Amino acid sequence: MSREFNFGLITGAAVCVWILLQYAFGLHTSHLAIGRYAGLLSNLIPVIALFLVLRARQRDTWDGRLTFARGIFSGLQVMFVSSLIVYCFLSIYHHYINPSWIDHALEWKVAQLRAGGSDEVAIRQHILAYREAYTPIGLVKSTVISMTLTGGVLAVLITLLMHILPKPAAKGTP
Repeated sequence: MSREFNFGLITGAAVCVWILLQYAFGLHTSHLAIGRYAGLLSNLIPVIALFLVLRARQRDTWDGRLTFARGIFSGLQVMFVSSLIVYCFLSIYHHYINPSWIDHALEWKVAQLRAGGSDEVAIRQHILAYREAYTPIGLVKSTVISMTLTGGVLAVLITLLMHILPKPAAKGTP
């Protein structure tokens, strides 16, 4: 198996474990305000994984240079594999592990919107969009497509960073 495939498996599994930990600590049910920020921290998992896989790819080259094309392709591969795992997990999570989480999240968000003075039409649109995001098609958009494209963008940024940082020793050199 390729390095990208392996990193995709590990990244997807790590994101799923992170979601389960959030659930175990009540961050999807009773502590939604904290859970919102804890969910954002899960974004570090793919960033770290992409950095590690691109750094390894950079070491594999004879001159220690990683091309943008190779970086983008590696990032897309890692995040596509990862997104498929996360998609499957979220489908199971949403239907079997914690089917009421979306109601808790919406109740909390609607209270915030009303406190902020949002009108009822905007609140209804938010509710519909949120529920739509967790249908099977919505999950494809929000996980598979979004995560894969995000992986490509992050790969560009990380590859650019690697062009700036000191290069690691190429494979086979002392």
